[in-house]
Amino acid sequence: MDFNRDGQDHEQNNDSHSDWENARENWDKWQEEQEKKNWDKWDSNASHSSYYNQPTHKPYDQGFSVAAVCCGLLSITLGCCSLSLPLGAMGILFAALCSRKNKPLSSNCRMGLYLSIFGCIYGAVSLIYLIKRLGDPAFLGGSL
Repeated sequence: MDFNRDGQDHEQNNDSHSDWENARENWDKWQEEQEKKNWDKWDSNASHSSYYNQPTHKPYDQGFSVAAVCCGLLSITLGCCSLSLPLGAMGILFAALCSRKNKPLSSNCRMGLYLSIFGCIYGAVSLIYLIKRLGDPAFLGGSL
């Protein structure tokens, strides 16, 4: 058995030295991983960053929720033209398409759903009123 001047075994000293090198390599690997995770978010020239750090993709349901709101508004405003039922049904369909599992509806989608339901009810009531009035001879210009 060989001893150094401190009285320690050379093999033990080599093991501790290799442990130190392994620890240093592991530390370097960990730092590199952290640097990859924590990229400079304000660097607009980086390929993984966007200008002012805005998201580069559109939110999942934005298009359908805007379509639901538009159809809901049009179903209410065009209720007198008997377009309220188809537009309201399309608004309800768009609101159903923007819903996701276990997630609440966005505010735009919820508003489009409410407007479309109200437009459908308004269209059904106006259609019933029109059918009743068409059966009335005074409405058609006949004499009483």
